[in-house]
Amino acid sequence: MKRQYLAQAKQRFEELNFVRPELISGCSDETISELESALGLSLPAALREYLSWLGQLKLEWLYFYHYIKHHNSVRKTALSILKSCKNPAAQLPDDAIFLLEHHGYQFLYLRASEGHDPPVYFGSDCDDGNDDMEEGGIKQRYAKFSEYVISLMEYYAKNAEHISKFDDLMMPDDKVKKVTLSKRALEWSEDASIRKAFREGRLPERLFDFKNLTHLYASFVKLQKISPRLGNLTQLTDLRLNQNQLTDLPQEIGQLIALENLNIGSNHLSTLNPELANLTKLKRLSFDNNQIRQLPTNVIGSLVNLESLYLPNNLISEMPPEIQNLKNLREITLSQNPLSSEAINNLQHWLPNTKIKF
Repeated sequence: MKRQYLAQAKQRFEELNFVRPELISGCSDETISELESALGLSLPAALREYLSWLGQLKLEWLYFYHYIKHHNSVRKTALSILKSCKNPAAQLPDDAIFLLEHHGYQFLYLRASEGHDPPVYFGSDCDDGNDDMEEGGIKQRYAKFSEYVISLMEYYAKNAEHISKFDDLMMPDDKVKKVTLSKRALEWSEDASIRKAFREGRLPERLFDFKNLTHLYASFVKLQKISPRLGNLTQLTDLRLNQNQLTDLPQEIGQLIALENLNIGSNHLSTLNPELANLTKLKRLSFDNNQIRQLPTNVIGSLVNLESLYLPNNLISEMPPEIQNLKNLREITLSQNPLSSEAINNLQHWLPNTKIKF
């Protein structure tokens, strides 16, 4: 029976579950043989095993096939990197098989002559934070290739929870925890439905399938309306929709009962949804730069855990007495509002321990 060098890596991959099953794809035996023929070297058994298993998985640092396929150009870059470092002892071996080249100043490789599961070496033109590489050069980074694979998988699993575009999303929907949207990523998406949503001032429908999403940052993306499906994202703790073109919010925002931070500043809102009263875990609420005239008493009186209330540049002239219920309120900002003298005096009396900015 052929020995498996990546048994532990395969088990960890299954446990981490950070790649959708339909994206898992390996290289054929024929493809691997073509790589060896082009290199003039035999690939170590552990590397062959990896290529057969995940060779076509296009995650940059795990996409070893790409760097092996472009061996000659990567080697040329590696030699240039070593030439520019200050360590004359750094020499690139003839049997180096490259696993990564990163932005023209770092690379990783293993050697064909160092066994079935060989060490992985790191090369750099400068100090990478290690005392013994102050002048750049080459250093063994992992004792075994299999250990390197596990390390990369754990890195990707940890960081893949945060996505900034949908085109390269590889992890299962229920693993996505944080989304940061940008105008560029939406406008230039490869997905026609995402581009259409952007043109129509909407969030991509795909977003509402991320049922375990905890952070959604969608600022400066020209939003004009929010789907009622926002209410599906009940695990959200941080929602930022500021700097858009919203004139209202869906009633379903009241279903986001885990929210602790809500920022809808710099939009075109004239009222606060009464459903916001359900968001009793809120600690920070920002509605600055809108056209809000009054704060609903049922909303303000219910947000008992609120610590920061940011409402500058609105049309507020009076504050409801229910704001006295906010015993945890540390600061409130109301500058550039037409507050009456009576309203200012009342606030100072009602909130003696709160920092108030008029």
